[in-house]
Amino acid sequence: MPDLTEGPQPVFVVMVDDHNFELGVFPFTDQQRAVEFARQVFEENRPADGDMTAEELEEAGIGVEEVPGSLFSATYSEEGDSVWVLSRPLDQSPPSGGWPKCLYCTGEHEPRWLCSPAKQVLDTLIARGMEMNMPTLVFPEPIPMDQQEGLGQVDALVAQLVVMGATIEVAGMARPALMFTGLTAHGDRIPRYLYAGDVGDIRRAVKLVSDMAGLAIRNAAQANGGRRR
Repeated sequence: MPDLTEGPQPVFVVMVDDHNFELGVFPFTDQQRAVEFARQVFEENRPADGDMTAEELEEAGIGVEEVPGSLFSATYSEEGDSVWVLSRPLDQSPPSGGWPKCLYCTGEHEPRWLCSPAKQVLDTLIARGMEMNMPTLVFPEPIPMDQQEGLGQVDALVAQLVVMGATIEVAGMARPALMFTGLTAHGDRIPRYLYAGDVGDIRRAVKLVSDMAGLAIRNAAQANGGRRR
């Protein structure tokens, strides 16, 4: 945790905007590490030496550039995929009602502090980002049912969920797949939905379900005063 006795401390944020993934956000407390991480993203994803001429790279806008307010900025693809580093002050002035309860460590502290449980999550995300296997980004909290318009004619309340592993042939290659079906609360069978892809696609789908389940459980527990049911 940064030393907060001398006033607001800066946090360095690496932003990765890649058309193959959602927007990636990677916070650092050290400027050098943040810039090194951003430069590594650029070097690992830019066209290989010899793939494009200097004129082609310039025409495509690929390369490192000076951008006001950014500590590092670079575009690494013809699609405009880019990475940049920003510096933001970390204001530690507590609100009148005190700090909110942390979802990770259950303590009360400034929400932008990096407590140990949250650091473990960030370390995992950074490691995956270094592999360019970025996680699926989701809303920070689930939408309560009472804030939705309700179930429509094509929606159904699921009473039994069945998930099966499968393989499907695509262009002569066997691909892993997930099949979803089950029963509605009225006893009607849910159509079989097949989600096929490569190994990374299936793992990201599993991670998405796991993340959403954990998010819903944590928020329900918080709404119930910490009790899980």
